[in-house]
Amino acid sequence: MKRNSLFSGAIWNILGEATPLAAAIFTIPALIARIGSAHFGFLSIAWAVIGYFSIFDLGLGRALTHSISKRIGTERQGEIPGLVRNAKKLLLGLGLLGSASLAAIAPWLATSFNIDQQLRGDAILAIYVLALGVPVVTITSSSLGVLTAFRRFDVINAVRIPVGVFNFLLPLAIAQASQSLAALILSLLCLRLVNLVILEIAGSRILRTIPSHAPSTSEALRELLTFGGWMTVTNVISPMMVYFDRFFIGSALSMSDVAFYTTPYLIVTKLWVISNAASTTLFPRFADGSAAESNLLAESSLLLLLTMLPGVLFFYLFSGEILTIWLGGEFANHSKIVLQILAIGVLANGIAQVPFAYLQGRGQPRKTAILHLTELPAYLLLLWLLLPRLGIEGAAISWSLRNIIDCILLYAICWRTVPRISALAIDRLAVVSAATAFAATTCFDLNLIVRAIVFATTSSVIAAAAYHHLPEPYLARIRTSIRVRE
Repeated sequence: MKRNSLFSGAIWNILGEATPLAAAIFTIPALIARIGSAHFGFLSIAWAVIGYFSIFDLGLGRALTHSISKRIGTERQGEIPGLVRNAKKLLLGLGLLGSASLAAIAPWLATSFNIDQQLRGDAILAIYVLALGVPVVTITSSSLGVLTAFRRFDVINAVRIPVGVFNFLLPLAIAQASQSLAALILSLLCLRLVNLVILEIAGSRILRTIPSHAPSTSEALRELLTFGGWMTVTNVISPMMVYFDRFFIGSALSMSDVAFYTTPYLIVTKLWVISNAASTTLFPRFADGSAAESNLLAESSLLLLLTMLPGVLFFYLFSGEILTIWLGGEFANHSKIVLQILAIGVLANGIAQVPFAYLQGRGQPRKTAILHLTELPAYLLLLWLLLPRLGIEGAAISWSLRNIIDCILLYAICWRTVPRISALAIDRLAVVSAATAFAATTCFDLNLIVRAIVFATTSSVIAAAAYHHLPEPYLARIRTSIRVRE
């Protein structure tokens, strides 16, 4: 049975995350111009809500990946088809429950946002349409769980790439005929349905190759629900800390401020294409125990840090120019500081994905769940204090500071779990702190040429550090590639 290697899986995942970025760059300015910043602010919240629907799967999607990974190639492999069938039944029921819950609070949810009275009826209808998508998202997580466990990242991303592109193109196309929020959201729902059908077909083809010689046992289901239970805590709290800032902004400020905050967020978080690819690829490797834990954890952390850091510095140093060229001077005046602050948090969150994937892959979701439970009240308090005083910049500070603390604590937990990575973990955190401090002290009040020199110099130093610290197998690949080109 075909399974992608670690390297090819990472490449496929990067392509799947990165390709929609091109669509976002070209469509978001046109979409804002067509429907206005208030409508776009609501649409950005809808994108967040669709992503947040994963809370209703109770963590069963990733738990399924974990359970399947442990059974592949063992005498218990025959349990996999039965395990998947039972998981789908649970996910369908949970999705229907979530759909009914969201529909029930639709009127209250629409009135909680600071939007014009004439848009409120359309917003309620749009939330009802969103509610229909909950079962679609929960069932999709089971198909993704199967494909991820078998490391079929080529299949996942062959679907994800066009879906991600049309996630931006469809609303723009619909906006040419109608600016109805319900119509825009309906286009996203139809896209998710197509995504589900294709992934279901791909997952079913894999399962048909496995002889189902034994039904899924109650012990296996208990394992799935136990792992998924702790995953639920993370699935509920983590998106709250990632997305709820825009809900607070929409309620306390305005939907236009949501657009000024969300637009730089949508762009700078595309740097997560690298960290998401690493996390998705590493999770089944950590789960099946086929990798040397400390080496893979340390090497992946270093490579991820050195890969993301130049992009973060680019957004930090040239935030004003980027937004001015992309969306105009007025938008840049509102959002450039937000982009700088968010870039720091994106780096921290990105490199934290490796220890996060390690802890969950090794069957320790309880630790990440308790960590997020501890962080949530502190984050909400910080957001409550800073948002009224500093506006959207205060929301960005709260979000980034929470991510920095989360990153430090995750590595601290892994340090105790895998002692051999302790020195490497400290090394990485030191590099991140030094680079961030360097950027902060050189960014303000410098002209474009000086900032370009700072960026080029820093990137060169990072590239040299990457080459110096790369493990020998990676260096051998680079040398071979250079010789081939010569």
